[in-house]
Amino acid sequence: MNGSFEVPVFLFDDGISRSRRHDEWINLIGLAVEVRQNGEVVHRGVVEDVSMDSSNIWIASEGASGRKLYDKGSGYQVWIHPAHLQRREYRFLGDNRSPQSF
Repeated sequence: MNGSFEVPVFLFDDGISRSRRHDEWINLIGLAVEVRQNGEVVHRGVVEDVSMDSSNIWIASEGASGRKLYDKGSGYQVWIHPAHLQRREYRFLGDNRSPQSF
C-alpha cells in the first residue's frame, strides 16, 4: 500500500467478543485486523502483505508506527471481526448477493 490511508473503524470493541482468530493469513491481504500475543492486542491495522506459507504478516497502520512485521513462530495471532470478511466476500461477488456463511 503506497501513500496515505485510513485504518478502518474496528468492530472489535463492541462489547461483545465477536472477533475470531484467523490462521490462514494469506487470505487477509487488504483487511483490517488485530494482532495479539499472549492474549493482548499489540497492533491494529491493515494487512499489507503475507508470506506464501502464512508464517509472516506485514501490518500497515496510520501514524508513526507505519508497517510492522509479525511471525507466527513468536506467538503472534491475527484476529478479525467476521464483518470484515463479509465485506471482502461482497467485493468478490460483485453484486448484492449475501455472502456465504463461514
